[in-house]
Amino acid sequence: MRDNQKSKVDLLQELNALRQRVCELEQAKVELKKKEESLGKGADFPNRKRADEVLQESEQKWRLLAENIPDAILTADKDGRIQFLNRTIVGFTPEDTIGTSVYEYVPADQHHIMRKAIERVFLTGKPERYEIEGTGEHGPNTKWETRVVPIIRDGQVVAVNLICTDITERRKTEEELRVFEERFSGLAESSFDLIFMTDAQGCLTYVSDASEKIFHYKPEEMVGTHFKNYLIESEIPRVSQRFAENMQGRNLGIFPMEAMRRDGSHVFIELNSSPIVKDGETIGIQGIIRDITERKRAEETLRESEEKYRKLFEETTDAIFVADAETGILTDCNYAASELVGREKSELIGKHQRILHPPQEVEGEFSRTFKQHLKEKEGQVLEAHVITKKGEIRDVAIRANITEFEGKKRVLFGMFRDITE
Repeated sequence: MRDNQKSKVDLLQELNALRQRVCELEQAKVELKKKEESLGKGADFPNRKRADEVLQESEQKWRLLAENIPDAILTADKDGRIQFLNRTIVGFTPEDTIGTSVYEYVPADQHHIMRKAIERVFLTGKPERYEIEGTGEHGPNTKWETRVVPIIRDGQVVAVNLICTDITERRKTEEELRVFEERFSGLAESSFDLIFMTDAQGCLTYVSDASEKIFHYKPEEMVGTHFKNYLIESEIPRVSQRFAENMQGRNLGIFPMEAMRRDGSHVFIELNSSPIVKDGETIGIQGIIRDITERKRAEETLRESEEKYRKLFEETTDAIFVADAETGILTDCNYAASELVGREKSELIGKHQRILHPPQEVEGEFSRTFKQHLKEKEGQVLEAHVITKKGEIRDVAIRANITEFEGKKRVLFGMFRDITE
């Protein structure tokens, strides 16, 4: 966009220079004519002919530029009378406008803006710029950005060029962008997650307020710094590789990693990043960072708890069987349980709990004690018999409790103590 604007400025400068050159050539032509009349007809004919040719070439080049430039160019005198218009402006041809006032085409409440700009240019000889609404492709409310450029002859400003650019769509886009940015900013600043953007080199260009909570840095302290500044050393190769892949246009999903706070302490985060693409070129990355430190601690606590439970579960001298309360299928058991019934764990898991009891203690689908434990209060102790793989009958005392997993699945924990002796 900047290159286009620069090209337009260069073109306008060239256009104005050509118009100035035309004025100079016209003046030279007048002086040649006077000289010719004073010396006699036909005097200095070669010079006069060359001047005519140069003047004609300059006029042609100037008109070609003026007629093809997308902006409207008006030439006006000090009173605002139009002397030239380069092209038709929605219903107004150059023929219609020549001799009329520029003030006829803008609302009355904006006359003073245009008048003051023109007066200043005639007074100072320096260009001016202003924005107004007037007639154009978008109706009477077309927004124009106008550059007032002086036309100087013999050191005096004799007229001005009004170079008018229709910026209605640009202003509309800018307003839509402003509204979007306000919504995005409100969402980003209220989010517990950190939202960030970088340039193609990995330097942060935007950081949301969550940076203070996660990294203990203010956003303005992080903007302009490289993302590597916030990584522990061992993570730099992995994250750098991910950045390179993002810059190649790839979306890689959630990426758990370890980062570093201001005080040097470590923080566990999840990174989800994607490329920022403009005009088909990746110019940086954007993403969301979530602090998962507490979750990691909870997971670690749970893992430790599970390890302790599993160790206790396996090492207890009483046999423990775990069965689905609805189906009666055995889902787990400990080493003592395998010893009690003389079967390997693999021979028990997935089998129905009926396999543990002699046939005379099975009532319908379940054993007698299984049904009682489902119906009566938890923690009750019932005496029953189990049968080993070899057919041996053992007396046991069974204590059972029902537990729900995730509020849906109910399981029955049964602790069997061998009371045969």
